[in-house]
Formats: sequence, structure tokens, C-alpha cells
Amino acid sequence: MKLLHLSNIAGKLGGGVSEVVHSLIQHQGKYDCKSNLWFIGSKKTKYEIHENLNIELNRLNNINPIDFVNPLMYLKFYNLAKNYQIIHQHGVFMPTSLLSILFNKKAKIIISPHGYLEPEKLKVSKVKKELVLSVYEEKNLHSCHCLIACSEQEGKALRDFGLTQPIAILPNGIDSRILQFKKESKSKSRFKEINKINEDTKILLFLSRIHPFKGLKLLLESIKCIEEDFVQNNWIFVIAGIDEQNHEGELKRFVKKLNIGNIVKFVGPQYKEDKINALDSSNCFILPSKGENFGIVVTEALSRGLPVITTKTTPWKHLEDNNCGWWVERNKESFISVILELFECSDGLIDKMGEQGRELVKDRYNWPKISQQSVNIYKWVLSDFNEKFKKGFSLYD
Repeated sequence: MKLLHLSNIAGKLGGGVSEVVHSLIQHQGKYDCKSNLWFIGSKKTKYEIHENLNIELNRLNNINPIDFVNPLMYLKFYNLAKNYQIIHQHGVFMPTSLLSILFNKKAKIIISPHGYLEPEKLKVSKVKKELVLSVYEEKNLHSCHCLIACSEQEGKALRDFGLTQPIAILPNGIDSRILQFKKESKSKSRFKEINKINEDTKILLFLSRIHPFKGLKLLLESIKCIEEDFVQNNWIFVIAGIDEQNHEGELKRFVKKLNIGNIVKFVGPQYKEDKINALDSSNCFILPSKGENFGIVVTEALSRGLPVITTKTTPWKHLEDNNCGWWVERNKESFISVILELFECSDGLIDKMGEQGRELVKDRYNWPKISQQSVNIYKWVLSDFNEKFKKGFSLYD
């Protein structure tokens, strides 16, 4: 099976979408599926992917955004892509959708919106998105052959948007190396040493894009209300991640205004082993997001044995069902209550919750299993939705 992944972004700065695309390409080859990647980005990113993931250069093609105004680029795409049976588009509201429209009659088009059609996401840059929808994106979404949602929650959002095609549910996975990487002793934590955090201090960690959508401002307001509890129980809140829209600077000013710099620490982006060390040095993970179609960072935290706190605007009821975290309303009262409950937990209970989280990830969120599910979806779509090919994955009604 010849497959083209068409992505709005790739590389280490691409967040969750990049991780999904990279992982699918790496694993799908085991299931008789030859997959290539076209993405919007630079040649530098192309070589970064090649070196970091050991993916052959001839399977990668970067597109400069300005190329989309050049008619020759579309001809190039047609000539290169005409032999693909499946084009799997990742993300929407970008010019890559024009390529999917161009090739709709020649290949089966599958779109993974990656949460961009969820109600809260649609409110961001609303005017621009409405313009893009009217010009080409609405046509692309309504004419594709199948949609992929990361969760039941995202599936509902796609139906509410008015899309009627089949919707397959395909969760995101976790890199097996994160599960297998040897755990660093908290008493010998390089992360704490580098960031000047006392060895016996407990860490509530946020590690994701530092963006207004992640809900950190409300969480900081909540933390201010229980500042003394943080101090008395020897906890701090650590914020790690890539700054977007200069939001980190805004949050630093807010922390200063609230006068909670003693219990809040910014440590910048964390990659590869540094990310794993940050997780291993922490005692609990929190994602106070306004909404997530999935939330790969949750699986990463669970895989390193951390209980997780996140909001009911994310699809993580599994945290409660598997006793490996808290799934709470997104308001100040809930944040205060759950953090105080965390402070009352013994180290043994926290460790037990963390181990239950690791088992959940091993069972449900491993990339080899998910990649096989993705190939099953492709075969089902190629068969024009023949029932005998509908196996190994679920659908949203």
C-alpha cells in the first residue's frame, strides 16, 4: 500500500501533530505500508527528521508556504503523488488542504483534524478560520472519504461541525523508548540540579506548549489561593515547554504580580532525555487545558509513572477509571481541591497510581498497535467500506 502523509507541520517544534506523523511513518512499514511525508517547513527540518528518526530523505519532502502560489508546485505534486492510494492529511486550515482537494478524485483522502475543529479551537483566530473555510477548507472537509478522530470527544465535535463521513477512532500512542528508558533516581536528579531545585522538593509539573489555550493563567490563580499549602508541604509548580505567542513572558509577569515566584519555576523547553528527566524528577503532572482532542503529554507522563491531573475538557476519563489520576472540572475551585487532595496522598499511593498509569499506556497507547489500526482503517477505506475489512478499530456513530 502506497501512502502519503500530508502534514501542516513536522519536526521537534511541531508538538503533538509532529509526534503522531513521525510515529506512524516509523511503524507503518511493518504492516505492508510504504509511507512518505510531505510537510510545510524548511529543508533544515527535513534533515532534522532524517537524522533524528532515521527516515530516508527520499521519503521526505518539505514545502515552503510561498510555493502554494506557484502553479508549478501543484504540477509537481500531481506527478509525484499520482501513484499513492491513500493521502492522509494531518491538520486543517492550512494550504496543504489545497493539495488534498486537487487529488480527491485520484486517491482516497483521509483527514485527521487533530482537534482543530473542536469548539474552543474554532474560537481562536475565528475570522481567519471562517475565511479559509469559505475559500477551500469546507469543500475539503466535506469531500474527503473518511475522518480520523483521536477520541470519542473529537468524534462528537466533528459530527457537531456537520461532517457526515465515516469517523474512525485512532488514539495517539507513546514512543516505546519513553516507556523503556531507565528511570533516574529522584535523589540523583540532573533536572533538579540544573534548575536549582532542592532534592527533597516535590514537583507538580506542566510540560507542553506554553500557549493561552493550555489554561495556565487560571491554574496560577488557583495556586495563589493555596500558596501556604505549597510551602508547608514542600511542593513547587514547574512550567516547562516551548513559548508560543509570547505567552511565557505574560505568565512570568503574572507570577510576579501574584508574588508566587517562590513556588513557581519556569525551566524552558525539554527535549529527548531532558524531557524524560523532567518527568522522572516530578511527582505529579498537570494539564489545565481549555480543551484537547487527545493530549500526548498525558500519555508521556503516565508512561513515566506519574499520576496526572487534567480537565474534563480533555478526553481523559480513563484516569479515573484506572485510578491513575484526576479528571476535574476546569475551574478554580476544582484545581484547589484536587491539588490539596494530592498533597494529602502518601508517596506509596502516588507511586501506585503511577504504576497503574504505566500499565494503561502499555495496554492501550503503544504505537505498533495503533499503527496496525491505522493500516486497517486505510484498507477499509480502500475497500469502499466493505464490512469484512472493518476490524481492529472502532467508529464514531
